[in-house]
Amino acid sequence: MEFGNLFKDSLSYPISDWKKLIILGIVSIIVSLVTILAIFGIRYPILSTILAVIAFIAILIINGYVVSITKVSITKSKEVPSFSWADNLVMGVKCLILNIVYFIIPAIITVIVACLSGLFGTTDAIMYQMVPKLVNTTVNQTTVATALYSLPPQLLTSFSASFAITLVIGIIVFIIFNIMALVGICRMADTDSLLDGLSMGEVLNDISSIGWLNYIGWYIVFYIILIILSLISSIISDIPYIGVIIAALIISPFICIFVGRSLGLMYASKK
Repeated sequence: MEFGNLFKDSLSYPISDWKKLIILGIVSIIVSLVTILAIFGIRYPILSTILAVIAFIAILIINGYVVSITKVSITKSKEVPSFSWADNLVMGVKCLILNIVYFIIPAIITVIVACLSGLFGTTDAIMYQMVPKLVNTTVNQTTVATALYSLPPQLLTSFSASFAITLVIGIIVFIIFNIMALVGICRMADTDSLLDGLSMGEVLNDISSIGWLNYIGWYIVFYIILIILSLISSIISDIPYIGVIIAALIISPFICIFVGRSLGLMYASKK
């Protein structure tokens, strides 16, 4: 897998069709409407609820469109796919289901580890001892810190150890299933079948075909680029009033198209 050419293509692909980038940006603005209106002091609970529902539907459409980009990218087509709102929505729902299935497993494993490590028990013990000390007092950093310092050192040590074990194992398990979920999305995009995307055995076979070292290398570079793009989006969003709009209109759709393109090209490298 030639990382240089793959990521060069993935980063130039979003600006190869500005019209579709802007259309996707408008959908992204719809997702951010609650935040944008709040910046201008417009806050109405009913309106926010309605916009939140609309935003959820828009997110499904965006995710479905990203899958369609992955599909055309697997064939290494240079064309940016057209929008098909109904199809994009349906595929977005499938993508949501796929992610729920892949991430509910590591969530369950993490909860089991938390139980076995004693995290829940030590947390309950800490709360049982702290709450009476905070009753009838002004809860702030000072009072909370004082209550914590008064706890038995052994209890804090047990909590820290169980928390660290749960956190480390949880992160590892989530990364493993995230690695699988991305290939699952590619399989679903390639065949239009949710069941194919959920076939974890076939997903592992696909990763083997790509090459585990190649795939992990792509995975690391992929997320480094995502972090950089996200930082750029965050910096632009900090511009008063117009920053969030610019980020939603340009940066967010750029990231989405980059993700779909990079996924597709990575999957296309199967032997």
